[in-house]
Amino acid sequence: MSIRETWIEISKSNCIHNYERLKEATQKEIMPVVKGNAYGHGDTMISQILEEHGAPMLCVFSYDEAIKLEKDGIKTDILIFSNVELSDIEAYHQPNFIYTISSEDWYQKIKGTNLDVRFHIEINTGMNRSGFRNRDVIEAVLSDLNVEGIYTHFQSPTNMEKGKLQLEKFKEMIKSLNHDFAWIHVGNAPLELVKRETWINSFRVGLGVYGYRVDVDNLKPVLSMYSNIVHKDTAYAGETIGYDHTYDVMETMSFATMSIGYADNFDVRNHDVPVWIRDTFYSIVGKVCMNQTMMAVDERIQVGDTVELIGSHRTCDMISKGTGISTYAILSTLSERIERKLTK
Repeated sequence: MSIRETWIEISKSNCIHNYERLKEATQKEIMPVVKGNAYGHGDTMISQILEEHGAPMLCVFSYDEAIKLEKDGIKTDILIFSNVELSDIEAYHQPNFIYTISSEDWYQKIKGTNLDVRFHIEINTGMNRSGFRNRDVIEAVLSDLNVEGIYTHFQSPTNMEKGKLQLEKFKEMIKSLNHDFAWIHVGNAPLELVKRETWINSFRVGLGVYGYRVDVDNLKPVLSMYSNIVHKDTAYAGETIGYDHTYDVMETMSFATMSIGYADNFDVRNHDVPVWIRDTFYSIVGKVCMNQTMMAVDERIQVGDTVELIGSHRTCDMISKGTGISTYAILSTLSERIERKLTK
């Protein structure tokens, strides 16, 4: 069976380093977020690393993501952010699944259930996406269901003024409820605001686990991506390269092709950011195709050479600045069909 010429490498040591660095920086337990295929890194691979390293809880968005991890052998507690229908819980529930209650409408659907399940409550402190505001409803939930955790989500990790307002709302709600929560946690919060709040015992972290967070230094990118040159040829003056004749060949030149394109979410805007081959940047020429991309090269470049697409030279920050695509989107949308290889 032929192996594709494009692959992703996942650094186990960098993932563990980031987890420990985040614990040190936040002074809290860390709940890694592995939704969206672990932000493109491979949810099962990342979850196995973090489970082995003792993460107390993993966070996903949807029920199907939790089921996939459980069927892949993950035993660590898994917090599901989205609402899960009672019929689905009844059909397939696992002891390590924890469900979020984020609205009165959904609570009305599950109230009075006799199922032995665990819940966390989400509080809306200003994100205005989901979560409760009404304390009376929350107290009804607490008296009815097995609620072991409560959390909120901040709008920005850098806006201290708005962050203080959200933190105060969350603190007031916790005090007014007078309930003994096993877990009180926040996500996307300004670190300096939250780390001194001893009543908060855990921090949900998404992209930071993978090496990117503006207010924590010394994080290391976990993912790198490469492709190989699969074809090299010559184009002549008067010809064009790629679809729609967008690249005009002005004089005889060498070009090379690699096997990655927009079907792998190598976005067409990558055209504006050169790739790294043999210690040199080379420009992409012509439109990025569905499965292939062409580059202007020189005599040094040969079939089989490795092209760095995300790494220490062609970084996510460089790609983001050159294309306008956020690091979140660059990583989390990478095709699952690209092989992920675990490295040390």
